[in-house]
Amino acid sequence: MNGYQLRTMRKKQAIMKAALELSNQYGADKIGMAEIAKHAGVSPVTVYNYFGDKTTLIRVAVLDVMERTLERYEAILEQPGSFLSKFHQVLTDRHEISNYAGLIGGQADSVFQQLEPYWHAFYEEKTLPFFKKLIAMGQQEGCVDSSLSMQAVIMYIQMFKEQLAKPGFLGHADNVIYKELEHLFYYGLVGGKREQDH
Repeated sequence: MNGYQLRTMRKKQAIMKAALELSNQYGADKIGMAEIAKHAGVSPVTVYNYFGDKTTLIRVAVLDVMERTLERYEAILEQPGSFLSKFHQVLTDRHEISNYAGLIGGQADSVFQQLEPYWHAFYEEKTLPFFKKLIAMGQQEGCVDSSLSMQAVIMYIQMFKEQLAKPGFLGHADNVIYKELEHLFYYGLVGGKREQDH
């Protein structure tokens, strides 16, 4: 990558970050390209040249964060170690995606309503296959109950991750509460595997 390409990449990343930060703070409908440009330290013309319009910019920005997050999760799976250690890293991940979790599927803004099909497609094509692979690994190592359906396990994981990703949640949860939540995730309210009904 030459100097020009590197500068272009950095400008695009700055613009996308600015768009997400402002959308998160004010709502996508309430910000304009000029505000995004100012926040990113570039000219409005540069923003238009790279992305064309606000909706496209936000779509590209969110999908970029989602792609990089999933790439990081895939890298975790390739690391040596047990399923539980890998699963713990994925479950407790509080990287960049957590900063913008409220934007995806949780916005009343018309911009995000328009982009809902993109989030859904990403989930179906990339996120879901990843979690299926993760769960299959856990079942193979005997850490995940093989009698549970894939759908139920995925829903369970997502409920915990969505809660952990809520803005300000981790700031209000001390280490004791966090450890208790982890315990609940792995062992449930009963504290162990439920006996089969007779």
